[in-house]
Amino acid sequence: MRGLVKKVGILIAAGFGLAGTAVPAAGQAVEAGNERVNVNYVYASQLGIGTYDVGGLSVDVYTLPLGLDWNFGRDLDLEAPARESKDWALEFNFPISYGRFHFVGTNQNTGATADITQQTLALVPGIALRAPITDSWRLKPFIDIGVGSVANTQGNVAGEPVGPPDSRFFLIYTAGLSSLYEIPFGLYTFAVGNGVTFAGNSDVGSGAFTENYWAIETGLELRRSLGFRLGQAGLSNTGVADIEPEVGGYFIHYYFPDPLTFDRPGDNPLEVDNQFEFGVTFGSATDWELLTIRNPRIGASYLFGDDLRVFRVNFGFPF
Repeated sequence: MRGLVKKVGILIAAGFGLAGTAVPAAGQAVEAGNERVNVNYVYASQLGIGTYDVGGLSVDVYTLPLGLDWNFGRDLDLEAPARESKDWALEFNFPISYGRFHFVGTNQNTGATADITQQTLALVPGIALRAPITDSWRLKPFIDIGVGSVANTQGNVAGEPVGPPDSRFFLIYTAGLSSLYEIPFGLYTFAVGNGVTFAGNSDVGSGAFTENYWAIETGLELRRSLGFRLGQAGLSNTGVADIEPEVGGYFIHYYFPDPLTFDRPGDNPLEVDNQFEFGVTFGSATDWELLTIRNPRIGASYLFGDDLRVFRVNFGFPF
């Protein structure tokens, strides 16, 4: 769930605490006597732009996917465009993320109520090698490492205002390998994606908290060109004249060898072994660039599995 890590611990009087860190996820937590609310910032930050609710915790994350490419290879076909997608290339990514974690709950032992909001900011630069093995098959190893910060904490526990966390900064890191196999036929393109991702985070400072997770991903996508270019629709004098509108749909299965855990006050922890994602995307069948984003696509997705439901904005088939 790359584009699918940190624990910021806020230990609060009356037995509540809120944890949150940035970059798929192990655990951030809210301490509540014998109760915990797992924030799982690592999972949240991998969503890109998304939202979900679990165990009294509402999560909203927003990521601006900035980046640029350096193409240093070329198809054997010397007539191929300079930015043809089968070129070898290095992809440099500079995503900027904002997260908002809002927890409302009651300590089952003391009856104390909590209403806490924590906001985070993160910059996680990364690099990926786009390696075309054949005309249809491409591999992409990648690594990201950056830093996040708790920008703001506010709220109260039993009527008393909360203070900032002990650790306000955290490291975020992700590494993995993805595979994409595409088969074009007429106006359609069929794609098979596979990937393995390791993601984690660690607080900066003494007694640093560390969390991490593995995800194994398998996906199928079908895209269809609408069969015309925008220049044919009266936009011939604009910079988007060569764009050929394309719509697509995809399905992805995520398997977590070690289950993601979300603790819920007064209930058993929620453990997530599998998630399923259905998404739709919109883009161009022809090569183009928007600012520094190469071949941008955008769409919406729904993830579900093991009682965790997530809505998110996607930026194309993530392989």
